[in-house]
Amino acid sequence: TIMILMSRSSLSSKNKGLVFSKKGISDNSSIIAYGEIPWKDVTEIIMEDVPQKPRFLVMVKKPQTFIDSSGNNAIKNLRKKNLAEHGSPVLFESDQFQFDLNDFEASIGSRNIRYSKKAF
Repeated sequence: TIMILMSRSSLSSKNKGLVFSKKGISDNSSIIAYGEIPWKDVTEIIMEDVPQKPRFLVMVKKPQTFIDSSGNNAIKNLRKKNLAEHGSPVLFESDQFQFDLNDFEASIGSRNIRYSKKAF
């Protein structure tokens, strides 16, 4: 099963969005996209149910790898801030995407990735 989450700002492009495939998560959702995130690097996905702006974190085995792969210092600093505040440099604001939360949760569950929710 492949699940594609399209960024609202990129619906006109086939190359934008998030793709969940057998290999992992492919992120081309924005200028600060993470690129390829293999499932072998993912330890957990956490949905943070923040009022008005839910987001999900992708917990990775080697966070520094995702910081070092940043295209420039501004993106690197943002990822460092995500790591310090959320425990992972890989964070997606779910309101950027058009997707059904139940489909998203089912897709993650089928990958045998630990999935949890935090309410704020």
